[in-house]
Amino acid sequence: MIKLRQIEVLHAILSTGSVTAAANVLHVSQPAVSKILQQAERQLGFRLFVRDGNRLRATEEAQVLYREIEKIFPRIDAVQRLAENLKYGTGRTLRIVVLPSLAQTLLPAALADFKPAHPALDIELRTQHTQELVNSLILRDADLGFDFGGIDHPAIERRTLLVSEYLCVAPVGWFESGKVLTAGNLASRPRIRMTIADPLARRLIEPDARAFDEIPSSLSVQSYHAALELVRKGLGFALIDPFTALMKGSRDITVHRLDPALAMQFDCLVLRNRPASILDREMAERLARAAETTLALLKA
Repeated sequence: MIKLRQIEVLHAILSTGSVTAAANVLHVSQPAVSKILQQAERQLGFRLFVRDGNRLRATEEAQVLYREIEKIFPRIDAVQRLAENLKYGTGRTLRIVVLPSLAQTLLPAALADFKPAHPALDIELRTQHTQELVNSLILRDADLGFDFGGIDHPAIERRTLLVSEYLCVAPVGWFESGKVLTAGNLASRPRIRMTIADPLARRLIEPDARAFDEIPSSLSVQSYHAALELVRKGLGFALIDPFTALMKGSRDITVHRLDPALAMQFDCLVLRNRPASILDREMAERLARAAETTLALLKA
């Protein structure tokens, strides 16, 4: 029985007129084309080409086969293109939902790295808070989500891309630059807190972090960017993700690590019964690299 690769080689030779030209079209070596051709002839039990001086001449049997191959080859080509589209996402839409802080920090760098490799891919980006983000995946309104270790749901599969720590941002002059801060250092200062739906808010009620949560607060916000802007106005300190803290350099704030450190995980989310595609995994890897590059600033 003739195989698909043998059909491709036969089609290429008959279309181009030579083994050398066929090898160039198929992006393989000339010996490889000759070997596949010989295998096809052995399996079929008759010659496909005969030597005519320095050229190959198609036999009558090869010409009959070619007429049939010409009918089916467009369909074979269509299947191959479909396979490429499924693998790399060409001709489809990748729907991404992320926290607002990620859209303002890591995602632009990741997309600048990712999009040129997939110019035909339509990317739809939405910013949502954790609960809405999870709901979008469950309702199949999104393909891929990224957050900071938020709500668990049986329908959602989480993959942690990296683990970091929350940082404290404070108005300039409140604390010595670079000082590691404890809850005791912060106790006499006003706090800008995150709403209860935020992963950090839930993290602060855990025993090892409860001292930070007990610091009084009369201001609450939904996004780390909003918290940062309030800090810049001198309204209080805030505990925020490291990407927002490190990528929003300003003379108005200082950035501090905490003691004890408050762990923060950066997760990729997909619907559990919809396995991540090659495209999804590539986007997650590029975003993880952007995160690692940013976090390297902490060690600099």
